[in-house]
Order: sequence, then structure tokens, then C-alpha cells
Amino acid sequence: MVQKPTYEELKQQIRDIEKENNAMLKAHREIEDSEKLHRITLENISDTVLITEDHGRIIYVCPNTNFIFGLSQSEVYRLGTIDKLLNGTVCDTSELRRKNEITNIEWSIKDKTGHEHFLLINVKAIEIKSGTMLYVMHDITDRKRAEDELEKNRIIMSEAEALAGLGGWEWDIINDAWTMSENWLRIHGCSNPHLTTSELMPIAHPVDIPKIEKAFARAVDYGEPYKIEHRIVRQDTGEVRYIQAYGDVRLDTTGKAVKMFGAAQDITERKQAEEERENLRAQLVQAQKMEAIGTLAGGVAHDFNNLLMGIQGRTSLIMLETDRFHPSFEHLQEIENCIQKAAKLTKQLLGFARGGKYEIKPTDLSELVENSVHMFGRTRKDITIFKKYEEKLRPAAVDQSQIEQVLLNILINAWQAMPEGGDLYIQTKNEILYENFVRAYGVAPGKYIKISIRDTGIGMDEKTMNRVFDPFFTTKKKERGTGFGLASAYGIIKNHNGIITVESAKDKGTTFHVYLPASDKPVIEEQKYEQKISVGSETVLLVDDETMIIDVSVQMLKKMGYDVLTANNGREAIEIFKQNNDRVAIVILDLIMPGMGGGEVYERLKEIDSNVKVLLSSGYSIDGQAAEILNRGCDGFIQKPFKLNELSYKLRELISK
Repeated sequence: MVQKPTYEELKQQIRDIEKENNAMLKAHREIEDSEKLHRITLENISDTVLITEDHGRIIYVCPNTNFIFGLSQSEVYRLGTIDKLLNGTVCDTSELRRKNEITNIEWSIKDKTGHEHFLLINVKAIEIKSGTMLYVMHDITDRKRAEDELEKNRIIMSEAEALAGLGGWEWDIINDAWTMSENWLRIHGCSNPHLTTSELMPIAHPVDIPKIEKAFARAVDYGEPYKIEHRIVRQDTGEVRYIQAYGDVRLDTTGKAVKMFGAAQDITERKQAEEERENLRAQLVQAQKMEAIGTLAGGVAHDFNNLLMGIQGRTSLIMLETDRFHPSFEHLQEIENCIQKAAKLTKQLLGFARGGKYEIKPTDLSELVENSVHMFGRTRKDITIFKKYEEKLRPAAVDQSQIEQVLLNILINAWQAMPEGGDLYIQTKNEILYENFVRAYGVAPGKYIKISIRDTGIGMDEKTMNRVFDPFFTTKKKERGTGFGLASAYGIIKNHNGIITVESAKDKGTTFHVYLPASDKPVIEEQKYEQKISVGSETVLLVDDETMIIDVSVQMLKKMGYDVLTANNGREAIEIFKQNNDRVAIVILDLIMPGMGGGEVYERLKEIDSNVKVLLSSGYSIDGQAAEILNRGCDGFIQKPFKLNELSYKLRELISK
């Protein structure tokens, strides 16, 4: 028989049931509250949440799908699967279930209005039942577009940096960590964007490292802006480049330097342009200086040659009447030698004069160099000479005596640079000079002959080398020269439309390079005049404004058997020729005269008699005005001072034509 519970027991059971019911109600309310909280959360978050079962069937979608897809919940459900919603398969769900981890995927779609959205999708398998997947989709369109904009700006800035030759850098001073931009690496030929100071400094040119370190120290210690020009050695090619570097210091709250930011700009092209402009300016100054000296030198040479003509003419007349065995004959020969040396000196002066060339003719420069070197070497036994001449060297149209003078001046300079003896290297070579090389020298590109003379002497510093072609500049003692030799060489080569350059370093020797334009005409052998006098009996009209020249030339012409008429100026010459043109065989015409010059006189003589023969005579050179008259048909030219036998040969040559 079952014992009935007591009243108290029934009351306790009722209390237990009520307690259990209350707990269940509380749990139910908590579940409802939790579900409500989750629902409110899902309905109000900006992300889109979806749950799918096998085959991607959508079983839940939060209400805010319109925010991303432009679709309502019902429209999403009607699509049916996640693949249709996203217009493609995002991931392998079976693989995700196996791994049981969250996977982040970036995805792009277009909403129903055609606007593109970028999504960050978090996908995870959830334990509701097999195949259930949770998708949380966050719209990252604004972020992606901002990133794209930043990337575009970065590319633009990078391109701008590259165009400007700029490269940015940052220095964490506390940790000694450098970070370099892509273009900085490009400028310096580096590959590592993260360096320490010890790794960075070898990129700088060794000579410039001390001033770079000093500039950084002043920036860090005193807060001065970092701004410096220096050279670098590219790490990939070894090429030396010029850099303009800028930087600014950042301080902490205590005033201590903690960081520097800056940029480096490649200014090599600018520096090269500046150097080229400076070279061109120096060339212009040099040219103006030479032109001024040339004008003076031309006038001095002309007057000096007239004086020498007087001495030479009278010496020739005395020698003509003096027996070779007479005690004074040797002295007369020595006087002639002195006159010839003085004439060579005037040729140096005329090297500065405008159009300061004389007898221009195609010449074998190897032969000319060999003759000069041979003569020089006979008296310089302490110097060993090495020669290398190019086979089939092109001819060059030059005045041989002037080029010999250039060579002699350079050789003497080399000898004086090697007081204890040394080696001398001589070379001739065919060269092609291009526009980028000749532009600074004001000559035309094309075929040239190069003569190189290198010594192993004491060399020159840069300051001396820059002045080596200046007139009257010398480092020698007074008794060893005036410093006119190399300046003369410069003027002579310049007037041959050539180039002369010098390379030197202290204790490293000196090299001179001479470039002369090649000629397409064959080499002409130098004319030799016989010592005997060629006589004649014709009438010669002598025109010169110098009484001294008239006096001595008349006597020389009469000794040769000629009948002589004289005129002291152009107008007088024209009148005399009008009256005697039927018997004048030739006119010896001075080029430079006051009033009416030789060129105008020549034209007036041709108007009177188109067949008139004219021999130009001048203390100036054959080039310039004389060459212009010769091109108009004038018959010949003779340079003062001339010997009696030379004049006699020229006269017979022209009269016999």
C-alpha cells in the first residue's frame, strides 16, 4: 500500500515544481532576450550575414542586404544560392569544413544598379548541421577606392620623383635605421631599401664623405637644415654621379633629434651643363683674349717683317758682291741666319693674328713630326723617345713651318718638365671628331689628324693647366723663356681650324693633343729654291708705301737685270701703270697701304689690263685678305722678308707663264 504524501511534502513538491517552472521561464526569457539581441544585432550591423546549407542554399539572410546588393531579403531568398548572389564560387566549402577555420576573401560584385562593390567575406563552417556555412560580408569599397587612389598618387609621385631625379629617405637616428624610396635606390644603383649608416656611407664618393658626415653632424647636433652637393658612386655601374641632398630633423619633447626626413636629387646633367657652359665661357674669353693679342701681334709682325726685309735685302746685295772666301762672308751668312730666326719669331706672332697662316698645303704630318722630333732628339740625349705613326695617315692642309713651331714649343715644354730626363711618347693617328666633342671648340666635326705628345715629367696642377695657353704666362725662371711658346701654339692651331688640348696632373706627366683637319688633296712636296739668281730684263712696277722697302727692292731688282718703276701708294701706281702698261711685265704690289689698299689697286689694274700679272708682297700672311685676292685671279704671293734668290725665282715663274 502506497503511503500518501503528507501535506508538507505536497507543499514542497509544489514549491519545487514552481521553482523549476520559474527557472524554465527565466531560461526561456533569456533565450528570447538573446535571440532578440542577436536579431537586433544582425538587423542593425552594417555587414551582411548569410547562412547556407549544402550546395550553398541560403537559409538565412539579414535584412540589410540592400546596403550592399541593392536586394531585399525576399529577393535574396529567391536567388536561392550563395553562388548566384555573388555571381561565382567564392571558396571550396568542403575544404573549409575540413580545416574548421575562418577564411577571409576579397570579392567584387556589381549591385542591381550596376555599381561595383568590393567585399571582405569571412567564411566559416558552423555546427548547426553538416554543410552549414556562415558568411559575414563587409563592404570595403570606400577603403579599396582610397587604396587605389593612394596607389595612383604613389605612382604619380614616384614618376614625378623619377622625372625630377628625386629620391626620398628617412633616418631613424635612435636605431640607426635608414629607409630609402624606390627612386632613391634607382638613383644610387642600390637594391636594399633598409641600410645602416655604415652601409650607406660607402655609396658616397670617398673624397666627399668627410663633408657629408660634417653636414649630418651639424643637422643632428644643432638642428641645422641638411643641404649639400656631393658625389656618389653608383653601386651597380660604378659611375660617378652628382647629388643634391636635402634633409630636415625631427625632435622629441626633450629637444633630442630622433628622426630625419629628406630627399636626394640627381643633378649630374645640370652639373655637366654648367661645366659645359663654363667651358664655353672660358673658350669665349680665351678667343677674345687671343683676338686682341692677334690684332696687336699682326701689326707688330707686319712692321717687324718690313724691317727685316730691309736688313735681308741689303744683306743679299752685299753677299752678291762678296767672294765666298772673303773673311766677312761668314758673318753675312750668320746675319741671314739671324734674320731667318727673327722671321720665325714673327711667324709666332702671326699665329695670333686673324688669318695668321702662310703657305697652306697638304702635308704628311707623320713626316713633319718625325723631322721635328729627330732634330729635337739630337740635342736631348737624356730623353728616350718612343714613336708610333699611323700607316696611311691622311694629309692635313697646314703651314709646315708653323706646325713645326708648335711641335718645337711642346717638345721644349716637355724637356723642361723632365729636368732629370725621362720618356717622351709621340703618336699620330687618324680620328673622326663628332659634334658633341668639337662644339666647345668652335670647329666643324669630321676627319682629323691627331698628334699626341706625352712626357713623364713633373706635370701641372689644375690651376696651372688652365692658364697654360695664356700669353706671357710661365712658371719658368725669366732666363728660360717668356711663356709665349704654348700661347703661340694655341693661336697657330686655332687659326688652322684645329684643336689643342692638355691633360696633366702633378707628378703624373703631361699630354698635349693636337687635332688638325684632314685634307682630301694629295701631299705636296716643299719647294726648294736654288741659290743661284734667276735674271731677267723686263720692266717691273714696284708698289710699296715704305721707302726703306722701295730702296732695297729696287737695288735687288736691278741686280737681277730688271728695269724698275716705283710707286709709293695705290693711286700713284694706277697712274704709272696707265702710262706704261704696254711695257710692264709684272707688278710687285704691297698688300697693306694707307688710302688705297692692295685689293682695290689690284682691281683697278685689272680694269686697265685684264692680263696684268701681279705678285702680292706683304709682312702679313697669305691667308685672309691675300688669299681673297689670290682667289680673284692674282698670280702669286711672296712673304716678307724674302731673299734675293727667292724673289728672282718667283718673278721668273710668273713672267714665264
